Amino acid sequence: MFLKSMEDASGWKGDNLGAAAAVFVVLLASGFPTMSFLDMACSVHIRFWLGFILPAIGTLVAPAAATWIFLCYPALSKRSRLTTVLGTVAVPTLVHLVLAYGVRHHAMMLAQDLLVPDCSVGPKMQLQNDWNDAQKILSTCGESTVDVCDQYVQASLDHPTWSYLSELESTGICASFCTSMQAPLWAPGGPRAVACSEVVAAVFIMLQRTCSQAIGLCLLVLVMTACVQFAPPIYETWRIRNLRSS
Repeated sequence: MFLKSMEDASGWKGDNLGAAAAVFVVLLASGFPTMSFLDMACSVHIRFWLGFILPAIGTLVAPAAATWIFLCYPALSKRSRLTTVLGTVAVPTLVHLVLAYGVRHHAMMLAQDLLVPDCSVGPKMQLQNDWNDAQKILSTCGESTVDVCDQYVQASLDHPTWSYLSELESTGICASFCTSMQAPLWAPGGPRAVACSEVVAAVFIMLQRTCSQAIGLCLLVLVMTACVQFAPPIYETWRIRNLRSS
């Protein structure tokens, strides 16, 4: 009675409340993976190494599914609503599962490559060479940081990685990319004991753990969704057979 009076007072019908509940279920089931992908989309490391598209898809798939179910729920028959809601839960969960697995694989490969001492091949060599070019400019201009040198703006057009390297050194933890005990170029201060490749590798090791947690949660949601969808008819079939046999 109280719920009915609330519906009448707010102008909401039962279908609207059901749609809101369905949206809540979809967002709750996809909450952790969605926030994890949003965090990836905001990370300068993920955007630089993995790009922006995968985190963006992982962030938007659950809100898109929730919007779809909210708009379509009132038009569905009562029999098909449970199936539709469970399907709407399963679709973003499957997308999150595939994306999390792919990101974890790439994170594992990148962490392994970044922790290899050899700096003569791959992206490590490119970033270290770009850092060396910035070091040459700083050594000739006599400033405390390379970004205030006269040649920096023009040279940065040919070195798009400098913005990423400056982000790394601005953390105050690392300098250079492959070699340790180097003075930072984009921040004042003395030599730092940690090379930036080690910092980036640690980021991707943590990313692997986050993806593993998201994968485990997605598998749990899929199992629960399958149980809710298929357990009642299986139980009903089993109950009818028992009644007939008795």
